[in-house]
Amino acid sequence: MEDHREEPGLCRRPPSPNEIDLITAVDGEAEEEVIAHLRDCPHCAQRARDLDELQQLLRQRLYRILCPSSDDLLAYPQGWLDKQRMATLRTHLRDCPHCERELRLLDEAAGAPPWPPPIRRVVAMALAPRPQPVALYGGLRSAENGCHYAYRAEHLELTLDVQHVASRPDRVVLVGMLFDEETPPGEMQRATASLLEGDFVVSSAALDELGNFVLDDIAPGDYRLSLRMPELEVVVEALTL
Repeated sequence: MEDHREEPGLCRRPPSPNEIDLITAVDGEAEEEVIAHLRDCPHCAQRARDLDELQQLLRQRLYRILCPSSDDLLAYPQGWLDKQRMATLRTHLRDCPHCERELRLLDEAAGAPPWPPPIRRVVAMALAPRPQPVALYGGLRSAENGCHYAYRAEHLELTLDVQHVASRPDRVVLVGMLFDEETPPGEMQRATASLLEGDFVVSSAALDELGNFVLDDIAPGDYRLSLRMPELEVVVEALTL
């Protein structure tokens, strides 16, 4: 009697489909004979599933591997590439919907206004100092070795008062006031004062509605002061405390 038991790891209905037949089955383009074979043969059906997984892995690893870089796509409409690269990219765009879509997105992004809007930066110019402001720290501050500065940046005036703390000679207090000629008193727009040493922010404080701020517990040294508003940054490039 003939034994019809299926042997593991073998095709149930030989001859088994070759790899091209299996790939066409995975892509949904196989002939009915191949599809019928895969329905009845677990071994070949598993081969088809393995090929499908391999194809998906290759698509993930090699997705757009032959596509030009975003820099080339951005340079293409500007005519910044050499003739050979322009011709190659032109041919590629005819056959690649991914690059055609990316080129369109890059073109739209290039024509759109930047968001958020860039903050304009202005360097403050030194002026003759104004009279010393009233001490905010009273008897805690020493009048000796104090420094007073005044600056102007467009319609803004900045005064700074540097005082040593009597109880801590190794620390100073920076008291500042920013006056805006175009803003009514008491309506100073939102702003932040930051004292920087290199790129490191040593101390920071928000300005009140009158434009006053205090930066406390500062070690004497050379710094940069930044007054940052929503659309403008005023910078004192060199400030010795």
